[in-house]
Amino acid sequence: MMTRMSLEFTPPTTISVPFGTRALKSETETEEIPGIADSRESALSRTSVTWIVKDGEGCRAVGASELGDLWLKQFHSAPEQIFQSIVVWLKSDPDRRAALVKLEHAGEHVIWFAKETSTRSWRVRLAAHFSHCRAANAWHQGLVMRACGIRTPRPIAYATRTRQGAFHEYLLTESLADSFNLRDWLVNFRQQSPSTSARDNRTLLIRNLATLVQSLHLHRFDHRDLKSSNILVTDSVSGPVCWIIDLDGVWRWPCLPMQRKVQNLARLWVGVRQNDCVTLSDALRFLKNYLGHDWRSQWKSYWRTIARRANKKFVQIQRKQISLPLQPSIPQNSP
Repeated sequence: MMTRMSLEFTPPTTISVPFGTRALKSETETEEIPGIADSRESALSRTSVTWIVKDGEGCRAVGASELGDLWLKQFHSAPEQIFQSIVVWLKSDPDRRAALVKLEHAGEHVIWFAKETSTRSWRVRLAAHFSHCRAANAWHQGLVMRACGIRTPRPIAYATRTRQGAFHEYLLTESLADSFNLRDWLVNFRQQSPSTSARDNRTLLIRNLATLVQSLHLHRFDHRDLKSSNILVTDSVSGPVCWIIDLDGVWRWPCLPMQRKVQNLARLWVGVRQNDCVTLSDALRFLKNYLGHDWRSQWKSYWRTIARRANKKFVQIQRKQISLPLQPSIPQNSP
């Protein structure tokens, strides 16, 4: 019978690797590099220490220094035990689970976000052998995005295991307290009574979201699934703040093509258009903040291209008979 994994964190010490495993990396703490990080290596250098444990089957566990080597080795041997202290399930499918879990850190209870994905694809297992799995990509891209000043929850640890012929990936990140995804935030906003403060919050949300996506594209990141459920909104003194999550498919280009920018923007528009409180004027205001100084020269071409892409997506949704309310097509002419 599998024993329950201790969730008490220990400070990093000299790593002692049991028989059958080996330590690949033990980086020492470095000074913060000035300027914007432009690679995985420079982002990792901003992390105090990263422990990596790998066994002979290519399964690994990676975590920040605060976890300690004992916790990481236990996480590597039995990563599924993080789901023993569930706060709330967010998704529970046969091949994908996501939940908020309660762990102990420095004698205090903390709530983190945990996700597990599983597949039997040999291509995924082969890629994972070279550290190209989805959990590893989310971990590394999250570090780089945070080093670039893009708001995303801090990656904590990830692990990979092969069990019963299936390849499992586990990812732990910080959770955002009192947060809503963008779709739920808009639904709650629609239910509020109209007031000056509510209109101001909507204006601040549009500006904040546009700045976030603009920063994402300026640093050449392609999210590839930038839908409303992958944007979290938290409240602050200055207004709503947006965060990007679900970095499994994020890719960083040497030079981000315009068609990838349009794909991200159209995907986001398809998600938020399902709420009555988002109007074409809101979309135009978002696009103006997104383009910044290039607003006057580029907004018409962006508007028409995004409209064509979004309308094509709406048609695909209708053909697949997905149970989502289909919205009227977006006018491709200027509003």
